[in-house]
Amino acid sequence: MTSPTAPRHARLAVWPHVVWAGLVVTVVVAVLLAAASTTQPDGQCTGIGWGCTVSGGDLAALLAVFLVPPAVIVLLVGHLTIWAVQRWRRR
Repeated sequence: MTSPTAPRHARLAVWPHVVWAGLVVTVVVAVLLAAASTTQPDGQCTGIGWGCTVSGGDLAALLAVFLVPPAVIVLLVGHLTIWAVQRWRRR
């Protein structure tokens, strides 16, 4: 983090990154918690394939495998964009 004696623009430059990271993490956590809170229908088998469904913690783990890597890419692209805009504005 920046020191209290850092220039004002340096201290303000951190907030867009914090907000962006918080937004991306909040969306990912909300999706995974929603998936983890699902329940298995009565009489339905568990697992993947042959008409079975994945629910609960297994569904959250499966979604995490496919959701987290793109979320990290979106996070990095967002941070690079914020950095580029801030650098362009300081010129």
